[in-house]
Amino acid sequence: MSNMFTKEQLDVAKKHGLTRDSVYKRVRTLGWSVNKAITTPPKPVTAKDTMKIKGKFVSEKNIKIALDNGIGKRTLASRLRRGMSVEDAIRPLPFNRNEMEENEVKEIIGRLKYLNWTIPKGLVKRASELNLSIDNIKIVEVEIDANEEEVLCTEAD
Repeated sequence: MSNMFTKEQLDVAKKHGLTRDSVYKRVRTLGWSVNKAITTPPKPVTAKDTMKIKGKFVSEKNIKIALDNGIGKRTLASRLRRGMSVEDAIRPLPFNRNEMEENEVKEIIGRLKYLNWTIPKGLVKRASELNLSIDNIKIVEVEIDANEEEVLCTEAD
């Protein structure tokens, strides 16, 4: 790709607000001529077309809110693909592992151990911060009531 364009062509592209990658994409993927690719300015970004996932538009303002909340663009896109509304996708999840109390950490790890699921790294880190040994945390049984479709938890011995 580095030899595909001359320095002069890349200078023209730069003057039009284009990167080498965008020019390359225009030529190789879109089939544009090099002259058209380096002289056509990029499409202006409006709030409406900042990000569109599954028919949901995310404005620059909402992307900034998500980033301020510690939610990256990839996570935001993933949440939208899974069906979350834009309003829910830009907010942090209801809990933050770093703020979980000792009893919450024990209960969640106990449930995960019962289900024989992998304990997320963030939860292992929080347990370590609280000086909890994963091996010493008791298993918490999880029962699924088929009629009520709710999970019932009881501490196992």
